[in-house]
Amino acid sequence: MKKLFWSLHIPIRQHYTRADGKEHYGVFPTGFENKVKAEFPEFANDEGIVHLCSGLSTWGQYRFDIDPQSKATHIQDAAHTGLADGSARGVILDPYYSEEDYKYAGMPYVNCYDFLREGYRILKPGGLFLVLHSRPPKKPKGSELYALIAVSMGPDRQFRCCQIFRKPDIPQ
Repeated sequence: MKKLFWSLHIPIRQHYTRADGKEHYGVFPTGFENKVKAEFPEFANDEGIVHLCSGLSTWGQYRFDIDPQSKATHIQDAAHTGLADGSARGVILDPYYSEEDYKYAGMPYVNCYDFLREGYRILKPGGLFLVLHSRPPKKPKGSELYALIAVSMGPDRQFRCCQIFRKPDIPQ
């Protein structure tokens, strides 16, 4: 298992602007996507990558978000994608972190484990599942922890934890 520490920064405010001109709440730390792609080449090519709760990100071939102002390819509940079991080469999940975050964003609350179950269901055997959260969830049953990355975003900022799980080639 890889264990890493990354010191990144909050993105510039202009990156928070949605298509309707309103501020978007929540976005990856500056440089996060590039660091992941450099360290884990499995995520470098978007083909077969499903991004749940994608928001303004364009990372992943299939991006699911409930917000119609997002840059998702599928405007729908990311906890119920409708994709076939084992159809994703990789999965990315970066949901809002708390009920307060959902309320601030004007979105209905969804438990992180609902997204986690869906992401693991659609992940192919041998695939990687990246989860970015301030409160790391328990690993999906049968998975292995492939990498653990502490992400600092500067002084007086909440740490994030990036977990990357691997689905075994042979189900356990």
